[in-house]
Amino acid sequence: MTIPPPDISWFAETFSQASLIIIEAWEDTGLEHSTTEPSPEMLSGAMEQLIELLKVKGGDTPPAPAADDGPGSTDISELGHYGISILEEFALMSDDLALSDSHKTWELLAVSLTRWLAANGAEITSLDLVVNGFAFIANRSASREELEILFMAMSEITEAMAPVESHPGDDREELPQSEEMLLLNRGIVATRTHSPNLMETAFSDIVRLIPEKAPRFFQEGMEQLELINYPDQVREVIQRYAGDWPEQRTLH
Repeated sequence: MTIPPPDISWFAETFSQASLIIIEAWEDTGLEHSTTEPSPEMLSGAMEQLIELLKVKGGDTPPAPAADDGPGSTDISELGHYGISILEEFALMSDDLALSDSHKTWELLAVSLTRWLAANGAEITSLDLVVNGFAFIANRSASREELEILFMAMSEITEAMAPVESHPGDDREELPQSEEMLLLNRGIVATRTHSPNLMETAFSDIVRLIPEKAPRFFQEGMEQLELINYPDQVREVIQRYAGDWPEQRTLH
């Protein structure tokens, strides 16, 4: 399956088409909209303005004269977080309007926008839609080439995630669940590529960033070895990591 590109123009065009479906479905309900919540038209307008700001940030559009504290000076990470929140609002609306097929569109749009943000130096903090989008793509990717391309796209995002803070006494800040899921799913995709190098990259990130989840992940990998005829080089990597990170057994 083709992965949504990190292209702001592609994102803008696809968003415009998807938001129009929501707006028309919303209007067809004939319901009065709450004055405390933004309408689809308001959200669409906000995204259009945001896209123009992002184009300036990415160098696609020359900046207009503005004061230093104007909206164009807002940090790209903050702009990106706002953009993802708009996509989340549309995803919720698609569920409310029973547009089940539309929900996947917002997840794929989140993949595109987040890839663009990562390529432009933003720090990524909102990953729920992105994780679901990558999972959707992974379930429809079978060839090694497709999976390797998917792995690289997932790596773009993991490298742009907010850094984990270390605290005195070896206390380590826990990652949000969505970031944990991205790392674990990336490990699964790496395994499906049958590439020891990609597996080493993904597995080392798991033990470094979410060591508490590593033993169960590698144990599940060992269980898969009994079900799937993996090549020897794949089996060796899984067995080695499972041996280095064994699950703790509790006696009852």
